[in-house]
Amino acid sequence: MEMKETAKQNTLWQMSSTSEPMLNTREVNPLKKFTIPKIRRRAEKVYLSPCYTNSREYSFIHDTLNQCRLDVSCDLQSLWQFGDTKLVHNEELEKNFTTKRSEMRESGRHCRELEEHFCFLALPQSDVAQIYQNGISTRASTLKILGNPLLGIYMFRHVDIALNYSHSRSIPVESILIFKVLFGKVKKIQPSVDKNKVSLDPSPNFDCHMSRNAPSLKDTIELQAYSSAVYFYEYSVLSKPVDKPRQCLPYAVVTVKFLGSKVDNGYLMTSLRFLSTGFPKRAGKIHI
Repeated sequence: MEMKETAKQNTLWQMSSTSEPMLNTREVNPLKKFTIPKIRRRAEKVYLSPCYTNSREYSFIHDTLNQCRLDVSCDLQSLWQFGDTKLVHNEELEKNFTTKRSEMRESGRHCRELEEHFCFLALPQSDVAQIYQNGISTRASTLKILGNPLLGIYMFRHVDIALNYSHSRSIPVESILIFKVLFGKVKKIQPSVDKNKVSLDPSPNFDCHMSRNAPSLKDTIELQAYSSAVYFYEYSVLSKPVDKPRQCLPYAVVTVKFLGSKVDNGYLMTSLRFLSTGFPKRAGKIHI
């Protein structure tokens, strides 16, 4: 009897000793079901992100606008009001831009040809949306002075010229579109002002055309535009000009609004200003 009682007590002791870990297991299991929540990233591959006035990007963008003027002595707060500043995010265009620069580097291009620069277009908001979403295409410009607009694209090196030229042509300017560009190998040419003359085709082994003439404050707005313009193009592996040269990347958008006319000796004076309101949209063809 004593042996049976002892065996029974041992069995109970073993059961109680094994039941404690089971309790611990029940307490631990809920923790195993816990997962660290993932940070949700923006799913869109094409979008605009706001630049706040206290951000580094905002300061850089507006410093760039100030530096890329023809008339650097002009007061920036008389003709134009600036609105919201936004960065462009387009995964495909960014990849194409990076790939283009890598190809240029691998082909032995000079470091100078790989440097990033900035160019500008002053456009209606609807045209801006089309460009930052899909990239700027050939056949968008009416300019012909540096090359055939059917085979290349135009933009300006000076933001004040971009604004004044578009406004002088009665284009409803609602935004400045800022591009990062690679000039690459530049061919300097004499702008052709003869409207009856056939426009030049893109030059093989070059990346853009520029005027031999530097823009001057004494020139008319039209002549300033001709001297500030850059004609970009790119040849495919089949030696044909492509529709969207990859060396031009939409970088930022700044909304603008024209305040009023101010003329000095027959020339439109350059000026920019800041504002925090939006402007109406307009659908239509791009005219540069």
